Amino acid sequence: MRTLVALVALAATQAGCDKLADKVLGRHQRPAPVAPSTFTEQYASPHKLVTAHYPPGFKPSVGGKNGIILARDNDDGSDEAISLLCIADPISQDSAGFAKVVLAASTSKLTGYKQLTSRTAVCNGVAGATEITGTWVDDKSNRTLFRRACAFTRHGHGYSYGYSIPERYAADHMPLFQAIVEATAFND
Repeated sequence: MRTLVALVALAATQAGCDKLADKVLGRHQRPAPVAPSTFTEQYASPHKLVTAHYPPGFKPSVGGKNGIILARDNDDGSDEAISLLCIADPISQDSAGFAKVVLAASTSKLTGYKQLTSRTAVCNGVAGATEITGTWVDDKSNRTLFRRACAFTRHGHGYSYGYSIPERYAADHMPLFQAIVEATAFND
């Protein structure tokens, strides 16, 4: 019995020390995963080909002619955003050709953009999409952001999404951003 009590006390002490270390070292705990059932908000693109589903806390707006931007602020003053774009009549029906043009255009104005990866992937359930990851520097805050983007064609339309998250939050926030992307509805 003493051994059991000692083990419970040791475990409680270790858990308390871990929490204290997290607080002292400024480490933050990962937020609990957000289930798509909590995505109570929705916003449709002007041409209605894409509808974003997302949780409260994001500010939706139109980006370009037919894109959707979902943005939110972090407690430290940084911000992060997702762009969801659908081009009704893309320059190419070839997914790789479309992706090359769209992804190059989407990163060309990002200060200090450095591509980390490029691969063929399944994005939003579409095989043969092109996915890229990279980092860039926000001119206003001088913060480095992580970016993930994907582009593909589907039913004659071209689709692209990308999200940028401050590097310090990337590991924690990426699952939520990816869940929002995956919850996007195609209305084609």
